[in-house]
Amino acid sequence: MRIVHPISMLRSSAIHIPRRALGAICLATVCAILIAGLWPFCAPLNEVAWVKQGNVIRFGEHGAALSSDKLDFADQTRAACSFEIWVRPSKTWATGSILTFYGFPESREFRLEQEYTDLVLRHGSDERNSEDKRQALRIGNVFRKKQALITVTSDGQQTSVYIDGQPAGRSPDFKLSKTDLSGQLILANSPFRSHSWRGEIKGLSIYGSNLDAKQVERHYQNWAEHGEPLPQVPEQALALFLFRERCGNVIHNAVTGGINLEVPKRFLVVNQLRFESPVSEYHSTRSYLKNALLNIAGFVPLGFVLSLYLAADPRIRRATLLTVLTGMAVSLAIEYFQSFLPTRYSGCTDLITNTIGTCIGALWRKGLASRITVA
Repeated sequence: MRIVHPISMLRSSAIHIPRRALGAICLATVCAILIAGLWPFCAPLNEVAWVKQGNVIRFGEHGAALSSDKLDFADQTRAACSFEIWVRPSKTWATGSILTFYGFPESREFRLEQEYTDLVLRHGSDERNSEDKRQALRIGNVFRKKQALITVTSDGQQTSVYIDGQPAGRSPDFKLSKTDLSGQLILANSPFRSHSWRGEIKGLSIYGSNLDAKQVERHYQNWAEHGEPLPQVPEQALALFLFRERCGNVIHNAVTGGINLEVPKRFLVVNQLRFESPVSEYHSTRSYLKNALLNIAGFVPLGFVLSLYLAADPRIRRATLLTVLTGMAVSLAIEYFQSFLPTRYSGCTDLITNTIGTCIGALWRKGLASRITVA
């Protein structure tokens, strides 16, 4: 019986790849990564539509409306403020920014969010894991209802939340003032990254006073019966949007001289982040881990084929290092151009994970170097 030496078996199973074909594979891999990272290459049309029946506006997956100028409600003498918004979410188990007051250029923001069934009021940055009661106020099970009138009112010291005219929560730690309701008003999205909210809005009012329980209940009854808080201009109204237009791209402010809302033709993020830090991007969810693993896996083929291609050139001594640097450069270009695409995210986490994927691919090639020859 003939005994075959293991080395002979390894040599007989070696793979031969023409260098020209390998170059084409490298180019195709880079193109595939660029397409996956930058598609659809432009901002989509703004998915905002008027509902035919009723004074209602509907926001789709990529939809937003924003004020044509900054709302300026800041008043040092009185900090009390309130606002009401009538919403109908498209889905119960969804997330998104319903309403944002963005104080550009100070980068100050106050947001009203849907977080699955919960309503969240949030100051400042998007800290998903923050337990600081001064930065976030959570009201549970609000969006188990098909629709809700959300009333938020504050005397400048403590904040109260009412749902359909009934008390739902109060916090002495979460402070709200007219300064927080100043700036650019954004509906159904956030100012720094795409955080779209899908659903319908049929009323929004902002006041320069603290509403008591009787006023909140009376406003709710009027919203339910007449589609507005009061037949006349409500007490100390700063802005009032009744969505009566039913067509066009302007949502008029019923307060005389008030700033209107506009619906852009294309979806946008007002001040999109570029190369967001890994610290602010991190959140302890499965989706975060899943995206990180996908970003690593997506660059492994590039690291493998490019390292193989470069190592076949005798003039290149550090093929592995050059491969990793090239993968980093490709990722850097993708993250830069993603900062101009409102449906994508530009962050350093992707840059790190993509570079790790390239490195894994290059090291994998080194481990199989004896089985692959390039001619």
